Amino acid sequence: MTNAGKSFLFATTAIFALGNSGAVLADGDALADLQRQILLLQSQLDEIKAASDCCDHKVKFKAFPEISSGDWSAKVRGRLMLDWATVDGDAAVLPGEDDYIENAIEARRARLGIEGKMPMKTAYKLDVFYNAADSDITIEDAYLQWKTPAGKLTAGQHKPPVSLEKQTDSIHTTFMERAAFTDAFGMKRRVGVSINPSGDNWSVKAGVFGANLEKEYSNEGYMLALRGTYAPVNEKDRVIHVGASVNHEDLEDSSGKFKAYQRPQVHQEQRFLNTWDVTADSVLNYGAEGAVVFGPFSAQAEYSKLELDTPSGSDPELEGYYVDLSWFLTGESRKYKASKGAFGRVTPKAMVGDGGWGAWQVALRYDHLDLTDVNPENMGPLTPGTGGEQDAIIAGVNWYLNKYVKLMANYSHVDIKDSEQNYEITGVTDNEINAFQLRAQVDW
Repeated sequence: MTNAGKSFLFATTAIFALGNSGAVLADGDALADLQRQILLLQSQLDEIKAASDCCDHKVKFKAFPEISSGDWSAKVRGRLMLDWATVDGDAAVLPGEDDYIENAIEARRARLGIEGKMPMKTAYKLDVFYNAADSDITIEDAYLQWKTPAGKLTAGQHKPPVSLEKQTDSIHTTFMERAAFTDAFGMKRRVGVSINPSGDNWSVKAGVFGANLEKEYSNEGYMLALRGTYAPVNEKDRVIHVGASVNHEDLEDSSGKFKAYQRPQVHQEQRFLNTWDVTADSVLNYGAEGAVVFGPFSAQAEYSKLELDTPSGSDPELEGYYVDLSWFLTGESRKYKASKGAFGRVTPKAMVGDGGWGAWQVALRYDHLDLTDVNPENMGPLTPGTGGEQDAIIAGVNWYLNKYVKLMANYSHVDIKDSEQNYEITGVTDNEINAFQLRAQVDW
């Protein structure tokens, strides 16, 4: 209660008491009784104030209410991405095979979860993903995190430290689908422990991981992963970012299999590149990355190479890379988070609904994936083609209505070569696929 409120209460009490004491106010006993009542009331008010101060309840609203009390906090989080796509290919699909997507809508991501803080500098996060196509629910992030003198310590299912594109959250990526190698090389969340020291313009993250929670192995092996980033320029609208990562995975499971496969930059479409299962003892993946931001202009590029250690000694090598450019027509800049070595949320200068047009961004990407060093093992030697190769050009337009709502449009042209998987679908190893996609996205 405020001091003004206390004064009002005391004054009201005194007037009430005076009004009832009347002529006997001069009597000493009446005055003493009034004084005792005031002191008792003061004591009760102090107790109420102490009880309210101990709880410190707060509600903060950022797209969704966040409730906090002392060292505890909780916020419901989620995202919904609705995609529409139409796809056409030069090579006709064989009878009995799935045809190209013509007019299809999917919930690309429908996630709901909770995050917050607990005592002892502990944070927690749990996200679940609903797959409408398969009508099942899987766990995305599920971890505890502590702030330590050595950096943030994370335990549970989370992203291994690989790739700038992968570390940037899906709600903040420039294109509807990430670079082809991130999916083909299996850069998924895994259960593990990692440490993440960082500074004003650098970050390091290292960890040891097992498999994703949805996988069931009697012996799932392990992955060792390390990524480091440095930003010699890290200002509000000017950034220069460089980084590198490496991870080594032992395939301890009795199957000892590795598979790389990929879609033509459309999640609803089937995969036209595929190595099928490759018998391997271990996998080594390393990459380099760079990005610059100068006001509304941004450029980003990555290279990734994956080497397989096989019992046969053939040891295939797979690679992927991309280069993209983007420009905010309305003058915004991509936001960089040095502690993660990744990009974050864009805030329009003038949001829709507040008299503005939001933020408008145009972008262009060249994306390459090469799996040709693998001859799929489950096919006969006379079947033409390899794991395949694809080159993609993607043009995009993004409209940020506000901080949490975004509309996207992508057009892609994908050139597929020497693919045994494409041969299985169309009867030829080469193909050219064109696609147009739209996305409506909201997160909180």
